[in-house]
Amino acid sequence: MKKRNKWKDFFYFTRSERYGTWILSLLLILSFLLPRLDVFTPAPRTDFSKLDRALALWEAKRHLPKGQQIASERKEQQIDKEDQSPSAVKLFPFDPNKASREELLQLGFSGSLARTLIRFRHSGAHFSRAEDLLKVYGMKPEFYQRLRPYIRFVEEQKGGASVLVANQKTRDAAPVETLDKPDIKTIDINLASQADWDALPGIGPYYAGRILRFREALGGFKEVDQIAETYGLPDSVFQKIKPFLQKKSPVHPLLLNQASAEILSRHPYVSKKQAEVLLAYRKRYGPFSKIEDLSNTGVFSEAELEKLKPYLSFETP
Repeated sequence: MKKRNKWKDFFYFTRSERYGTWILSLLLILSFLLPRLDVFTPAPRTDFSKLDRALALWEAKRHLPKGQQIASERKEQQIDKEDQSPSAVKLFPFDPNKASREELLQLGFSGSLARTLIRFRHSGAHFSRAEDLLKVYGMKPEFYQRLRPYIRFVEEQKGGASVLVANQKTRDAAPVETLDKPDIKTIDINLASQADWDALPGIGPYYAGRILRFREALGGFKEVDQIAETYGLPDSVFQKIKPFLQKKSPVHPLLLNQASAEILSRHPYVSKKQAEVLLAYRKRYGPFSKIEDLSNTGVFSEAELEKLKPYLSFETP
């Protein structure tokens, strides 16, 4: 009897097993090579949206009479020119209810902002005071502040004549403060409403809102000069309104021994890190009893404690 070779039997494959082995090997090779050949990587799609819009516009123009086609092209050219800022900006007194597009462009308006203002007027809106310009979409506060000294309002007089209300006889004279806020009254900085702040020269709704948010975060102003810390408020505007400000009402205290770290960090004079240290110190050593306890935390400078001191309350729960 012939003895069988065990090793030969071990490496012996049937026909179907050999086919399966070849197919599996081929798939493994393809799976390794194909990603490197980028065969199935989709080509980037070209964006034809701009081309489609241009073709649609051209198709619409093609059906217009020749005269209208020329007028349409001239209008587009004019719009393109308007969207470019003028090379030389000339500031002069103007009435936002009457100023033409050309005058607005000379003042530094972009073409789009000038069109927006004119459409705003055509919608029936009327500017009754300088701050109303901030209602125009796209009007930036910085640009408004530059224009504000030159804003005038036309008053019709007897005989059909009209003048710019500013005690200014000619365009080229030096700008005079606008008279759109004739009744300026002294206000209490901790009780004044948004309307009270808005009535002050140079403030308007934009800065009035910022002052009120700053006052709320502080818990009230401890002195008039503190208003100058309002974010973005120009010093020239603060100096203008300072004679009309007074402080009579007290500030709201910061309950140092009761407030959470989150509430403490909301105060403009307390950072998040300082609030966390205050809370940890309070848990370890007990309630704060004097200003020196805050100095012992090591996270406040003398100047910071001096600013924060008027707001601190050491009341315990």
